[in-house]
Amino acid sequence: LYIDKGGSNKVRAGMSGSILEGGDGDKLLEGGNFTVSQVIDGGKSIAKCSLQKPLGKNKRIVLNLR
Repeated sequence: LYIDKGGSNKVRAGMSGSILEGGDGDKLLEGGNFTVSQVIDGGKSIAKCSLQKPLGKNKRIVLNLR
């Protein structure tokens, strides 16, 4: 996954999150858990997910900022 948030948003490698489902993004997509593997710069990062189906139009995520 390519995420449009990076180091300037306090994103760090190893952080976890989930893909949100639906137009409102009010529920978690089943199997849509991911881990940030690389922070490219202040505004970009890359995450890995083992989702077995296409994402479709689901473009929202939630990151656990711990």
